[in-house]
Amino acid sequence: MQTILNTNISVDEFYQNYWHKKPLFIKGAVKSTEDLLLSEDICDLAQDENATARLLARSENYLDKWLVKQGPFQQSELEHLPPYAVVLLQNLEGWSPEIGELWNSLFGFIPSWLRDDIMGFYTTQNGTVGKHYDEYDVFLLQISGHQRWQLGKQCDEHTEYLTNQPIRIFTDMGELIFDEVMEPGDILYIPTNVAHYGVGLNDGVTLSFGLRSFNMEEVLLNLLRSTASSDNSMFTRPLEIPVDIVKQQDLNQTMVNYLKELFIKHFTENNFNSFLQDTILRTVTDRRYDVLPYESVNYTAGLLLNDFTDGAILTLDTNQKLACFQNTDDTVTIYLNGEHKEFSELCNKLLSRLVVQDLAFADISKLLEDYPQTTVLEEICSLINTGILYLK
Repeated sequence: MQTILNTNISVDEFYQNYWHKKPLFIKGAVKSTEDLLLSEDICDLAQDENATARLLARSENYLDKWLVKQGPFQQSELEHLPPYAVVLLQNLEGWSPEIGELWNSLFGFIPSWLRDDIMGFYTTQNGTVGKHYDEYDVFLLQISGHQRWQLGKQCDEHTEYLTNQPIRIFTDMGELIFDEVMEPGDILYIPTNVAHYGVGLNDGVTLSFGLRSFNMEEVLLNLLRSTASSDNSMFTRPLEIPVDIVKQQDLNQTMVNYLKELFIKHFTENNFNSFLQDTILRTVTDRRYDVLPYESVNYTAGLLLNDFTDGAILTLDTNQKLACFQNTDDTVTIYLNGEHKEFSELCNKLLSRLVVQDLAFADISKLLEDYPQTTVLEEICSLINTGILYLK
């Protein structure tokens, strides 16, 4: 039975009892966390023009007055932070492969296509981002310091926010369902739409693993992208509107009914499935943040084989967002960062396995035993040199 996060909770039990339902607090889930990410690391990266960084603080004299500033920041700003400050940095997996590997080592039981990004935040004493809720699920991992977290009511689109504030916050947490202090190594799962409020009891660093499903607006926008890239005339040719509608002076329900029937007709045709498949894969691999430039490498088959011999493990670069679709004919379709990618059959087979788990060379050799070893090594080199895979 597969369990999660050093607990006796099975994967099935987590999805049945906790996912989207109630929080889960795990004391000491991770050992030796303080070297994973330092406050200095966050402040250094927050000065980079390619980073997505924010500074939140409250006025020392007026605690209901909030300051929000977007990065990049000057070093002097971060050396003299205002009271109650929080420095937030998005897309940390793009900056640190070690941080990115936590997706698999801690949360490998969550499908990779649900991953949004890893955010790191440095909280000073009494620092907070306010009482709020998120429209996605979050796992918090306390890296250093101590932070008190309170969880309350279930929120929705009718939840009222404070007016005249630069961030979406409220005061009414409802009845508290959780009130604990997180220490280094603790993990807290916060379901989507649950009100939460964290306050730093001292200086500390926290990682937030965001798990974000897509919404219908994103699906419809990507459906337009799918049809726009198609040469299928059913989406581009002018409609042949029936004469009885054309003869009418005023538009009315007849036109609505006609278009509705047309939509249903198109959406139930067999060839529409290909558009919908393309739409889904574009949607789940779209990135909210740009892929950061990767360090150029020039792996050769000989060098790669030496590294594998020394025990190197092949893994997907978490700076990329990749999904594999298993077709009914046993072939695989690959999408990367919102776009369809054509790879060789060998690469498709390899990537579809790497989405699930990292691979040692013995695993790769068994998986791709029908291909010459030289071909396997050369194909892997190509994927490494283009920033899709890397060795650890």
